[in-house]
Amino acid sequence: MSGNKDKELEDPTGYGAIETAVEAIKLGAEDYLTKPFDYEAVRKKIGRLMEVFELRERVAQLEANLESYPSFESVVYVSAPMQRVVERARAAALADAPILLVGETGTGKEMLARAIHAHPTLTETIGEAAEDIEHLAVHILRQEAKAAAR
Repeated sequence: MSGNKDKELEDPTGYGAIETAVEAIKLGAEDYLTKPFDYEAVRKKIGRLMEVFELRERVAQLEANLESYPSFESVVYVSAPMQRVVERARAAALADAPILLVGETGTGKEMLARAIHAHPTLTETIGEAAEDIEHLAVHILRQEAKAAAR
């Protein structure tokens, strides 16, 4: 047995010792079979492992999509405290200063960090607005020049 986490089903043995099953699971096996086989049970286990594999693939796709399009809109939350966290992160993202995110594993710190990094700072936003105002002013001047020429 190797410690390969991609190994979904352990090689069957003739010995069904609990210690062997525990060791197999510790080394990364998703399941453990003993002889003699119950073919219906094997079929069900293989079906379940296929579902697990498909779900892992789907999770990997979703994670890749989140990495490709980081934004505050991709952060999913329901609670009012989390809403306040996202609002504070949006405000902090405008600042051009370091931000420290702390929290337990699996609470969304990485997603929030990606959204903050992808969000334009206030300086960038003002710069873009200034460019938009400049383009608008040029457009208005051209329209006025056309109207005066008529």
